[in-house]
Amino acid sequence: MSKRKKGPWYAIYRQVLPTLDAYDGRDSINLLVQKLAEEHSYEPKVLSRMIRAGRFLDRLVGPLTPDDVRGGYAHIEYIQRLYELEPEEASSLVGMAISKKVTLEALQAIIDKYSDRLAQSDSGKRSKARTLISEHDRNTVVALTLCGTEFFGISSGEIVRVERSDVLGQFFIVTDQQGRSSTAIFSRLGDTSRKAIKAAAELLKLAKTARSYFDQVWFVFPESSELVHEFAFLANEESLFRSWLHLSTLVSESDGLALREVTSLRHALSRVMEDGADPLAWSGHPLHEIKPALHGTLIKSTYTFTAVHRGATIALVTDMPAETLKSLIGDDTSVDVVYEKDRATLVRRAHTV
Repeated sequence: MSKRKKGPWYAIYRQVLPTLDAYDGRDSINLLVQKLAEEHSYEPKVLSRMIRAGRFLDRLVGPLTPDDVRGGYAHIEYIQRLYELEPEEASSLVGMAISKKVTLEALQAIIDKYSDRLAQSDSGKRSKARTLISEHDRNTVVALTLCGTEFFGISSGEIVRVERSDVLGQFFIVTDQQGRSSTAIFSRLGDTSRKAIKAAAELLKLAKTARSYFDQVWFVFPESSELVHEFAFLANEESLFRSWLHLSTLVSESDGLALREVTSLRHALSRVMEDGADPLAWSGHPLHEIKPALHGTLIKSTYTFTAVHRGATIALVTDMPAETLKSLIGDDTSVDVVYEKDRATLVRRAHTV
């Protein structure tokens, strides 16, 4: 059980906020949360809930003083659930939740009411979703036309709309002056019928498939998309975020729509703190059901090769198996390491007699 430190939960949230905002993605999020939890005598999961509730409250009503918040963080969690169902109702009740003038039981009853209504309107939502997808697709075309290939680092190139591909579906290709296809762009609205993390996992699979054919892979989302931040969370966990995988949102400017690349990992920090979220974790049971449940974490297989570059030994880490590399360059072939645009390339060295 947590050893609670004196003071309201919102005060503790405000105290740890500067440290959270300074997070740059280099160190382990879990270690940061554990350190903050120890400093304030809380369990990491409890502190994570407080931070998540505090962030939502700040977004909804703006920063408050600790004296303004008398309700517990559980009250704010209920308001957030209600906000996902009926934003106006949640906004009208947040004041009562903050001042602790409404019980958790009453809030749960209101949530149940709107959940029932939502279940009855699924057919209408599907029709609305199709309309929103078409609108986002049109907006993406407008933004790509205005930003041009220069946004993707290609001067005097061309953007081609691919209307059919059995492997990648519909997407856009950025080509250079020589006609070389270097970048793939996917326009995505988000699947409202699934949790954002599940939809993000599917998009990550698509991105990895596209990476086999293109140097860079971009995705375009609406400005208010939750999915784009979940996607950034997953990409960061696999060290792909802003390496070859780039995410962007549509933004309105004076001369029309534009693209803005997502560079912040602030949401990734919040996701890990939310009940210790770990997208690579798994759980299951042995085929012999009498044995206890099993838990683990997916670990990516990598292979390390060494090469000599300018007299120094360089270690290259790749997901290419050793046998595959040997088949490409041969067992007795020497290679040079060439660096270009932050990429290391193995170049076969010609034999001399």
